[in-house]
Amino acid sequence: MITKMTSKMYLLFLILSLFSCVNSGENTKTAEEPAISIDSSYLLSSVWYTHLTDDLLPFWTHTNALGPGNVGNFTQNRDSTGAIVSSNTNRRPRMLSRQTFLYAISYLMTGDEKLLELAHKGSEYIINNAWDSQYGGYHAELDINGNPISTNTKKTAQDISYGAQGPAAYYFISRNKNAQDIVLKTRDLIFSTFWDETNDRVIDGFDVTLSTEYDAIHPGYDLVSILDQVNAYMTLVQPVLTEEQRKTQFLNDLGVFSDAMIKHFYKDKIFWGSVGDINRFTRGHNDFGHTLKSYWMILRTASRAGNETLNNQIKDNVHEIIDLAYIDTQKRWANTFTSLTQPASQWGNSWWIWSEEDQITATLNMADGRYTEILSNTAKHWFNFVDKTNKEVYSDIGTNGTPSNTSGWKTSEWKNGFHSVEHALIMYIHGCHYEKKTLSLYFAVPQTDVNTFIAKPYIFEGTEVSRTDLGVITIGGTELHKVRVDFEGISIR
Repeated sequence: MITKMTSKMYLLFLILSLFSCVNSGENTKTAEEPAISIDSSYLLSSVWYTHLTDDLLPFWTHTNALGPGNVGNFTQNRDSTGAIVSSNTNRRPRMLSRQTFLYAISYLMTGDEKLLELAHKGSEYIINNAWDSQYGGYHAELDINGNPISTNTKKTAQDISYGAQGPAAYYFISRNKNAQDIVLKTRDLIFSTFWDETNDRVIDGFDVTLSTEYDAIHPGYDLVSILDQVNAYMTLVQPVLTEEQRKTQFLNDLGVFSDAMIKHFYKDKIFWGSVGDINRFTRGHNDFGHTLKSYWMILRTASRAGNETLNNQIKDNVHEIIDLAYIDTQKRWANTFTSLTQPASQWGNSWWIWSEEDQITATLNMADGRYTEILSNTAKHWFNFVDKTNKEVYSDIGTNGTPSNTSGWKTSEWKNGFHSVEHALIMYIHGCHYEKKTLSLYFAVPQTDVNTFIAKPYIFEGTEVSRTDLGVITIGGTELHKVRVDFEGISIR
């Protein structure tokens, strides 16, 4: 396994790949270092495009996914075959929002207008039904007709972050005003009500009136209360918000949250799930997924803000955690920690943790190519999760590489298409970088914005080499212009 390089070679790769996709790719070997044969076929961008269109999207474009009347009231609970689970027809706004996100991101990759229409419907449904107009925040749960469930009255910071995820993704692509407004309203609620300035933390949750605080599942402050504000909506929309003042505000917020995550949860190079669970390896959220997602988001914030102090606090340690997460004998990722030195995967592999591990590794690999060999293995084994018959991915695979629960629900109050589709996008972007290919992404904006809107290659940076107006499309009854933007030089700087 190639994980270390000479300082000269590392500096050379860093300089070359930070600035241009054309100058990136597989690791170059010195004359003294024999080349190692790597099966890079699973790193190709075409693999991940096809994975999205053939393995994932058929599950999400099926009638069973769309909900009654196809108005954005998407079905939450579906079994392993994709059939609707009739015993529980309620919807959590966080899951409606995740499904909206997947449609928006799938349009970003494919330019399929039907997916953008679904993203529009989902965003509007969330805005009109999920937001509590009396007390603020998102309702915890809705019935099949969009009415709040009166018995479920808790409003958690994590649920509120994911309530904004779908509209945030739709705004990122379309610059839709309603979507931006709900994202801004979400941010403002977090800072007016949930932010505990005295203790530099986001309060875990409140009752329905947002007046009585309560602790979440884990003792003490929860990591996800902060992390998921950064991950679900803030990082994506920050550079493309309409007002400069709001861009600056969000960037400052990202820095405040990053500092808080390090202050409260970062110890021994791990981001622990709660302040009450530090050093308790078997507790929930003490896993590679939450730790590496925290690294990923904080490093993106530090890069975007040019904050070397923040960057230097964690940048070297992330590589140690990735090495710890990778089980070389199996060529797979581990799920959880059992110590500070030994990787473990007591419960097999979870689809969402594997996604996070691949995503940060692919991100770092675009800087210097050090993880090409690891990614070639983990990308290949990702397909052990895929249900080729009924589509989408199973929630878990065992250490032998076979699905652990083929009869479990494919979608539920915690599993949707967010992780699998974001994973496909990141691996697609990485594939274009690895192949030195132009990355093409699709947007849809008002005619007046075609030549001026800020386009980004998701949460990364890149050189825009062209944009093409592909003509008028009608989304939600409004005429927009479909625009393809081509990027090169995808960079993590």
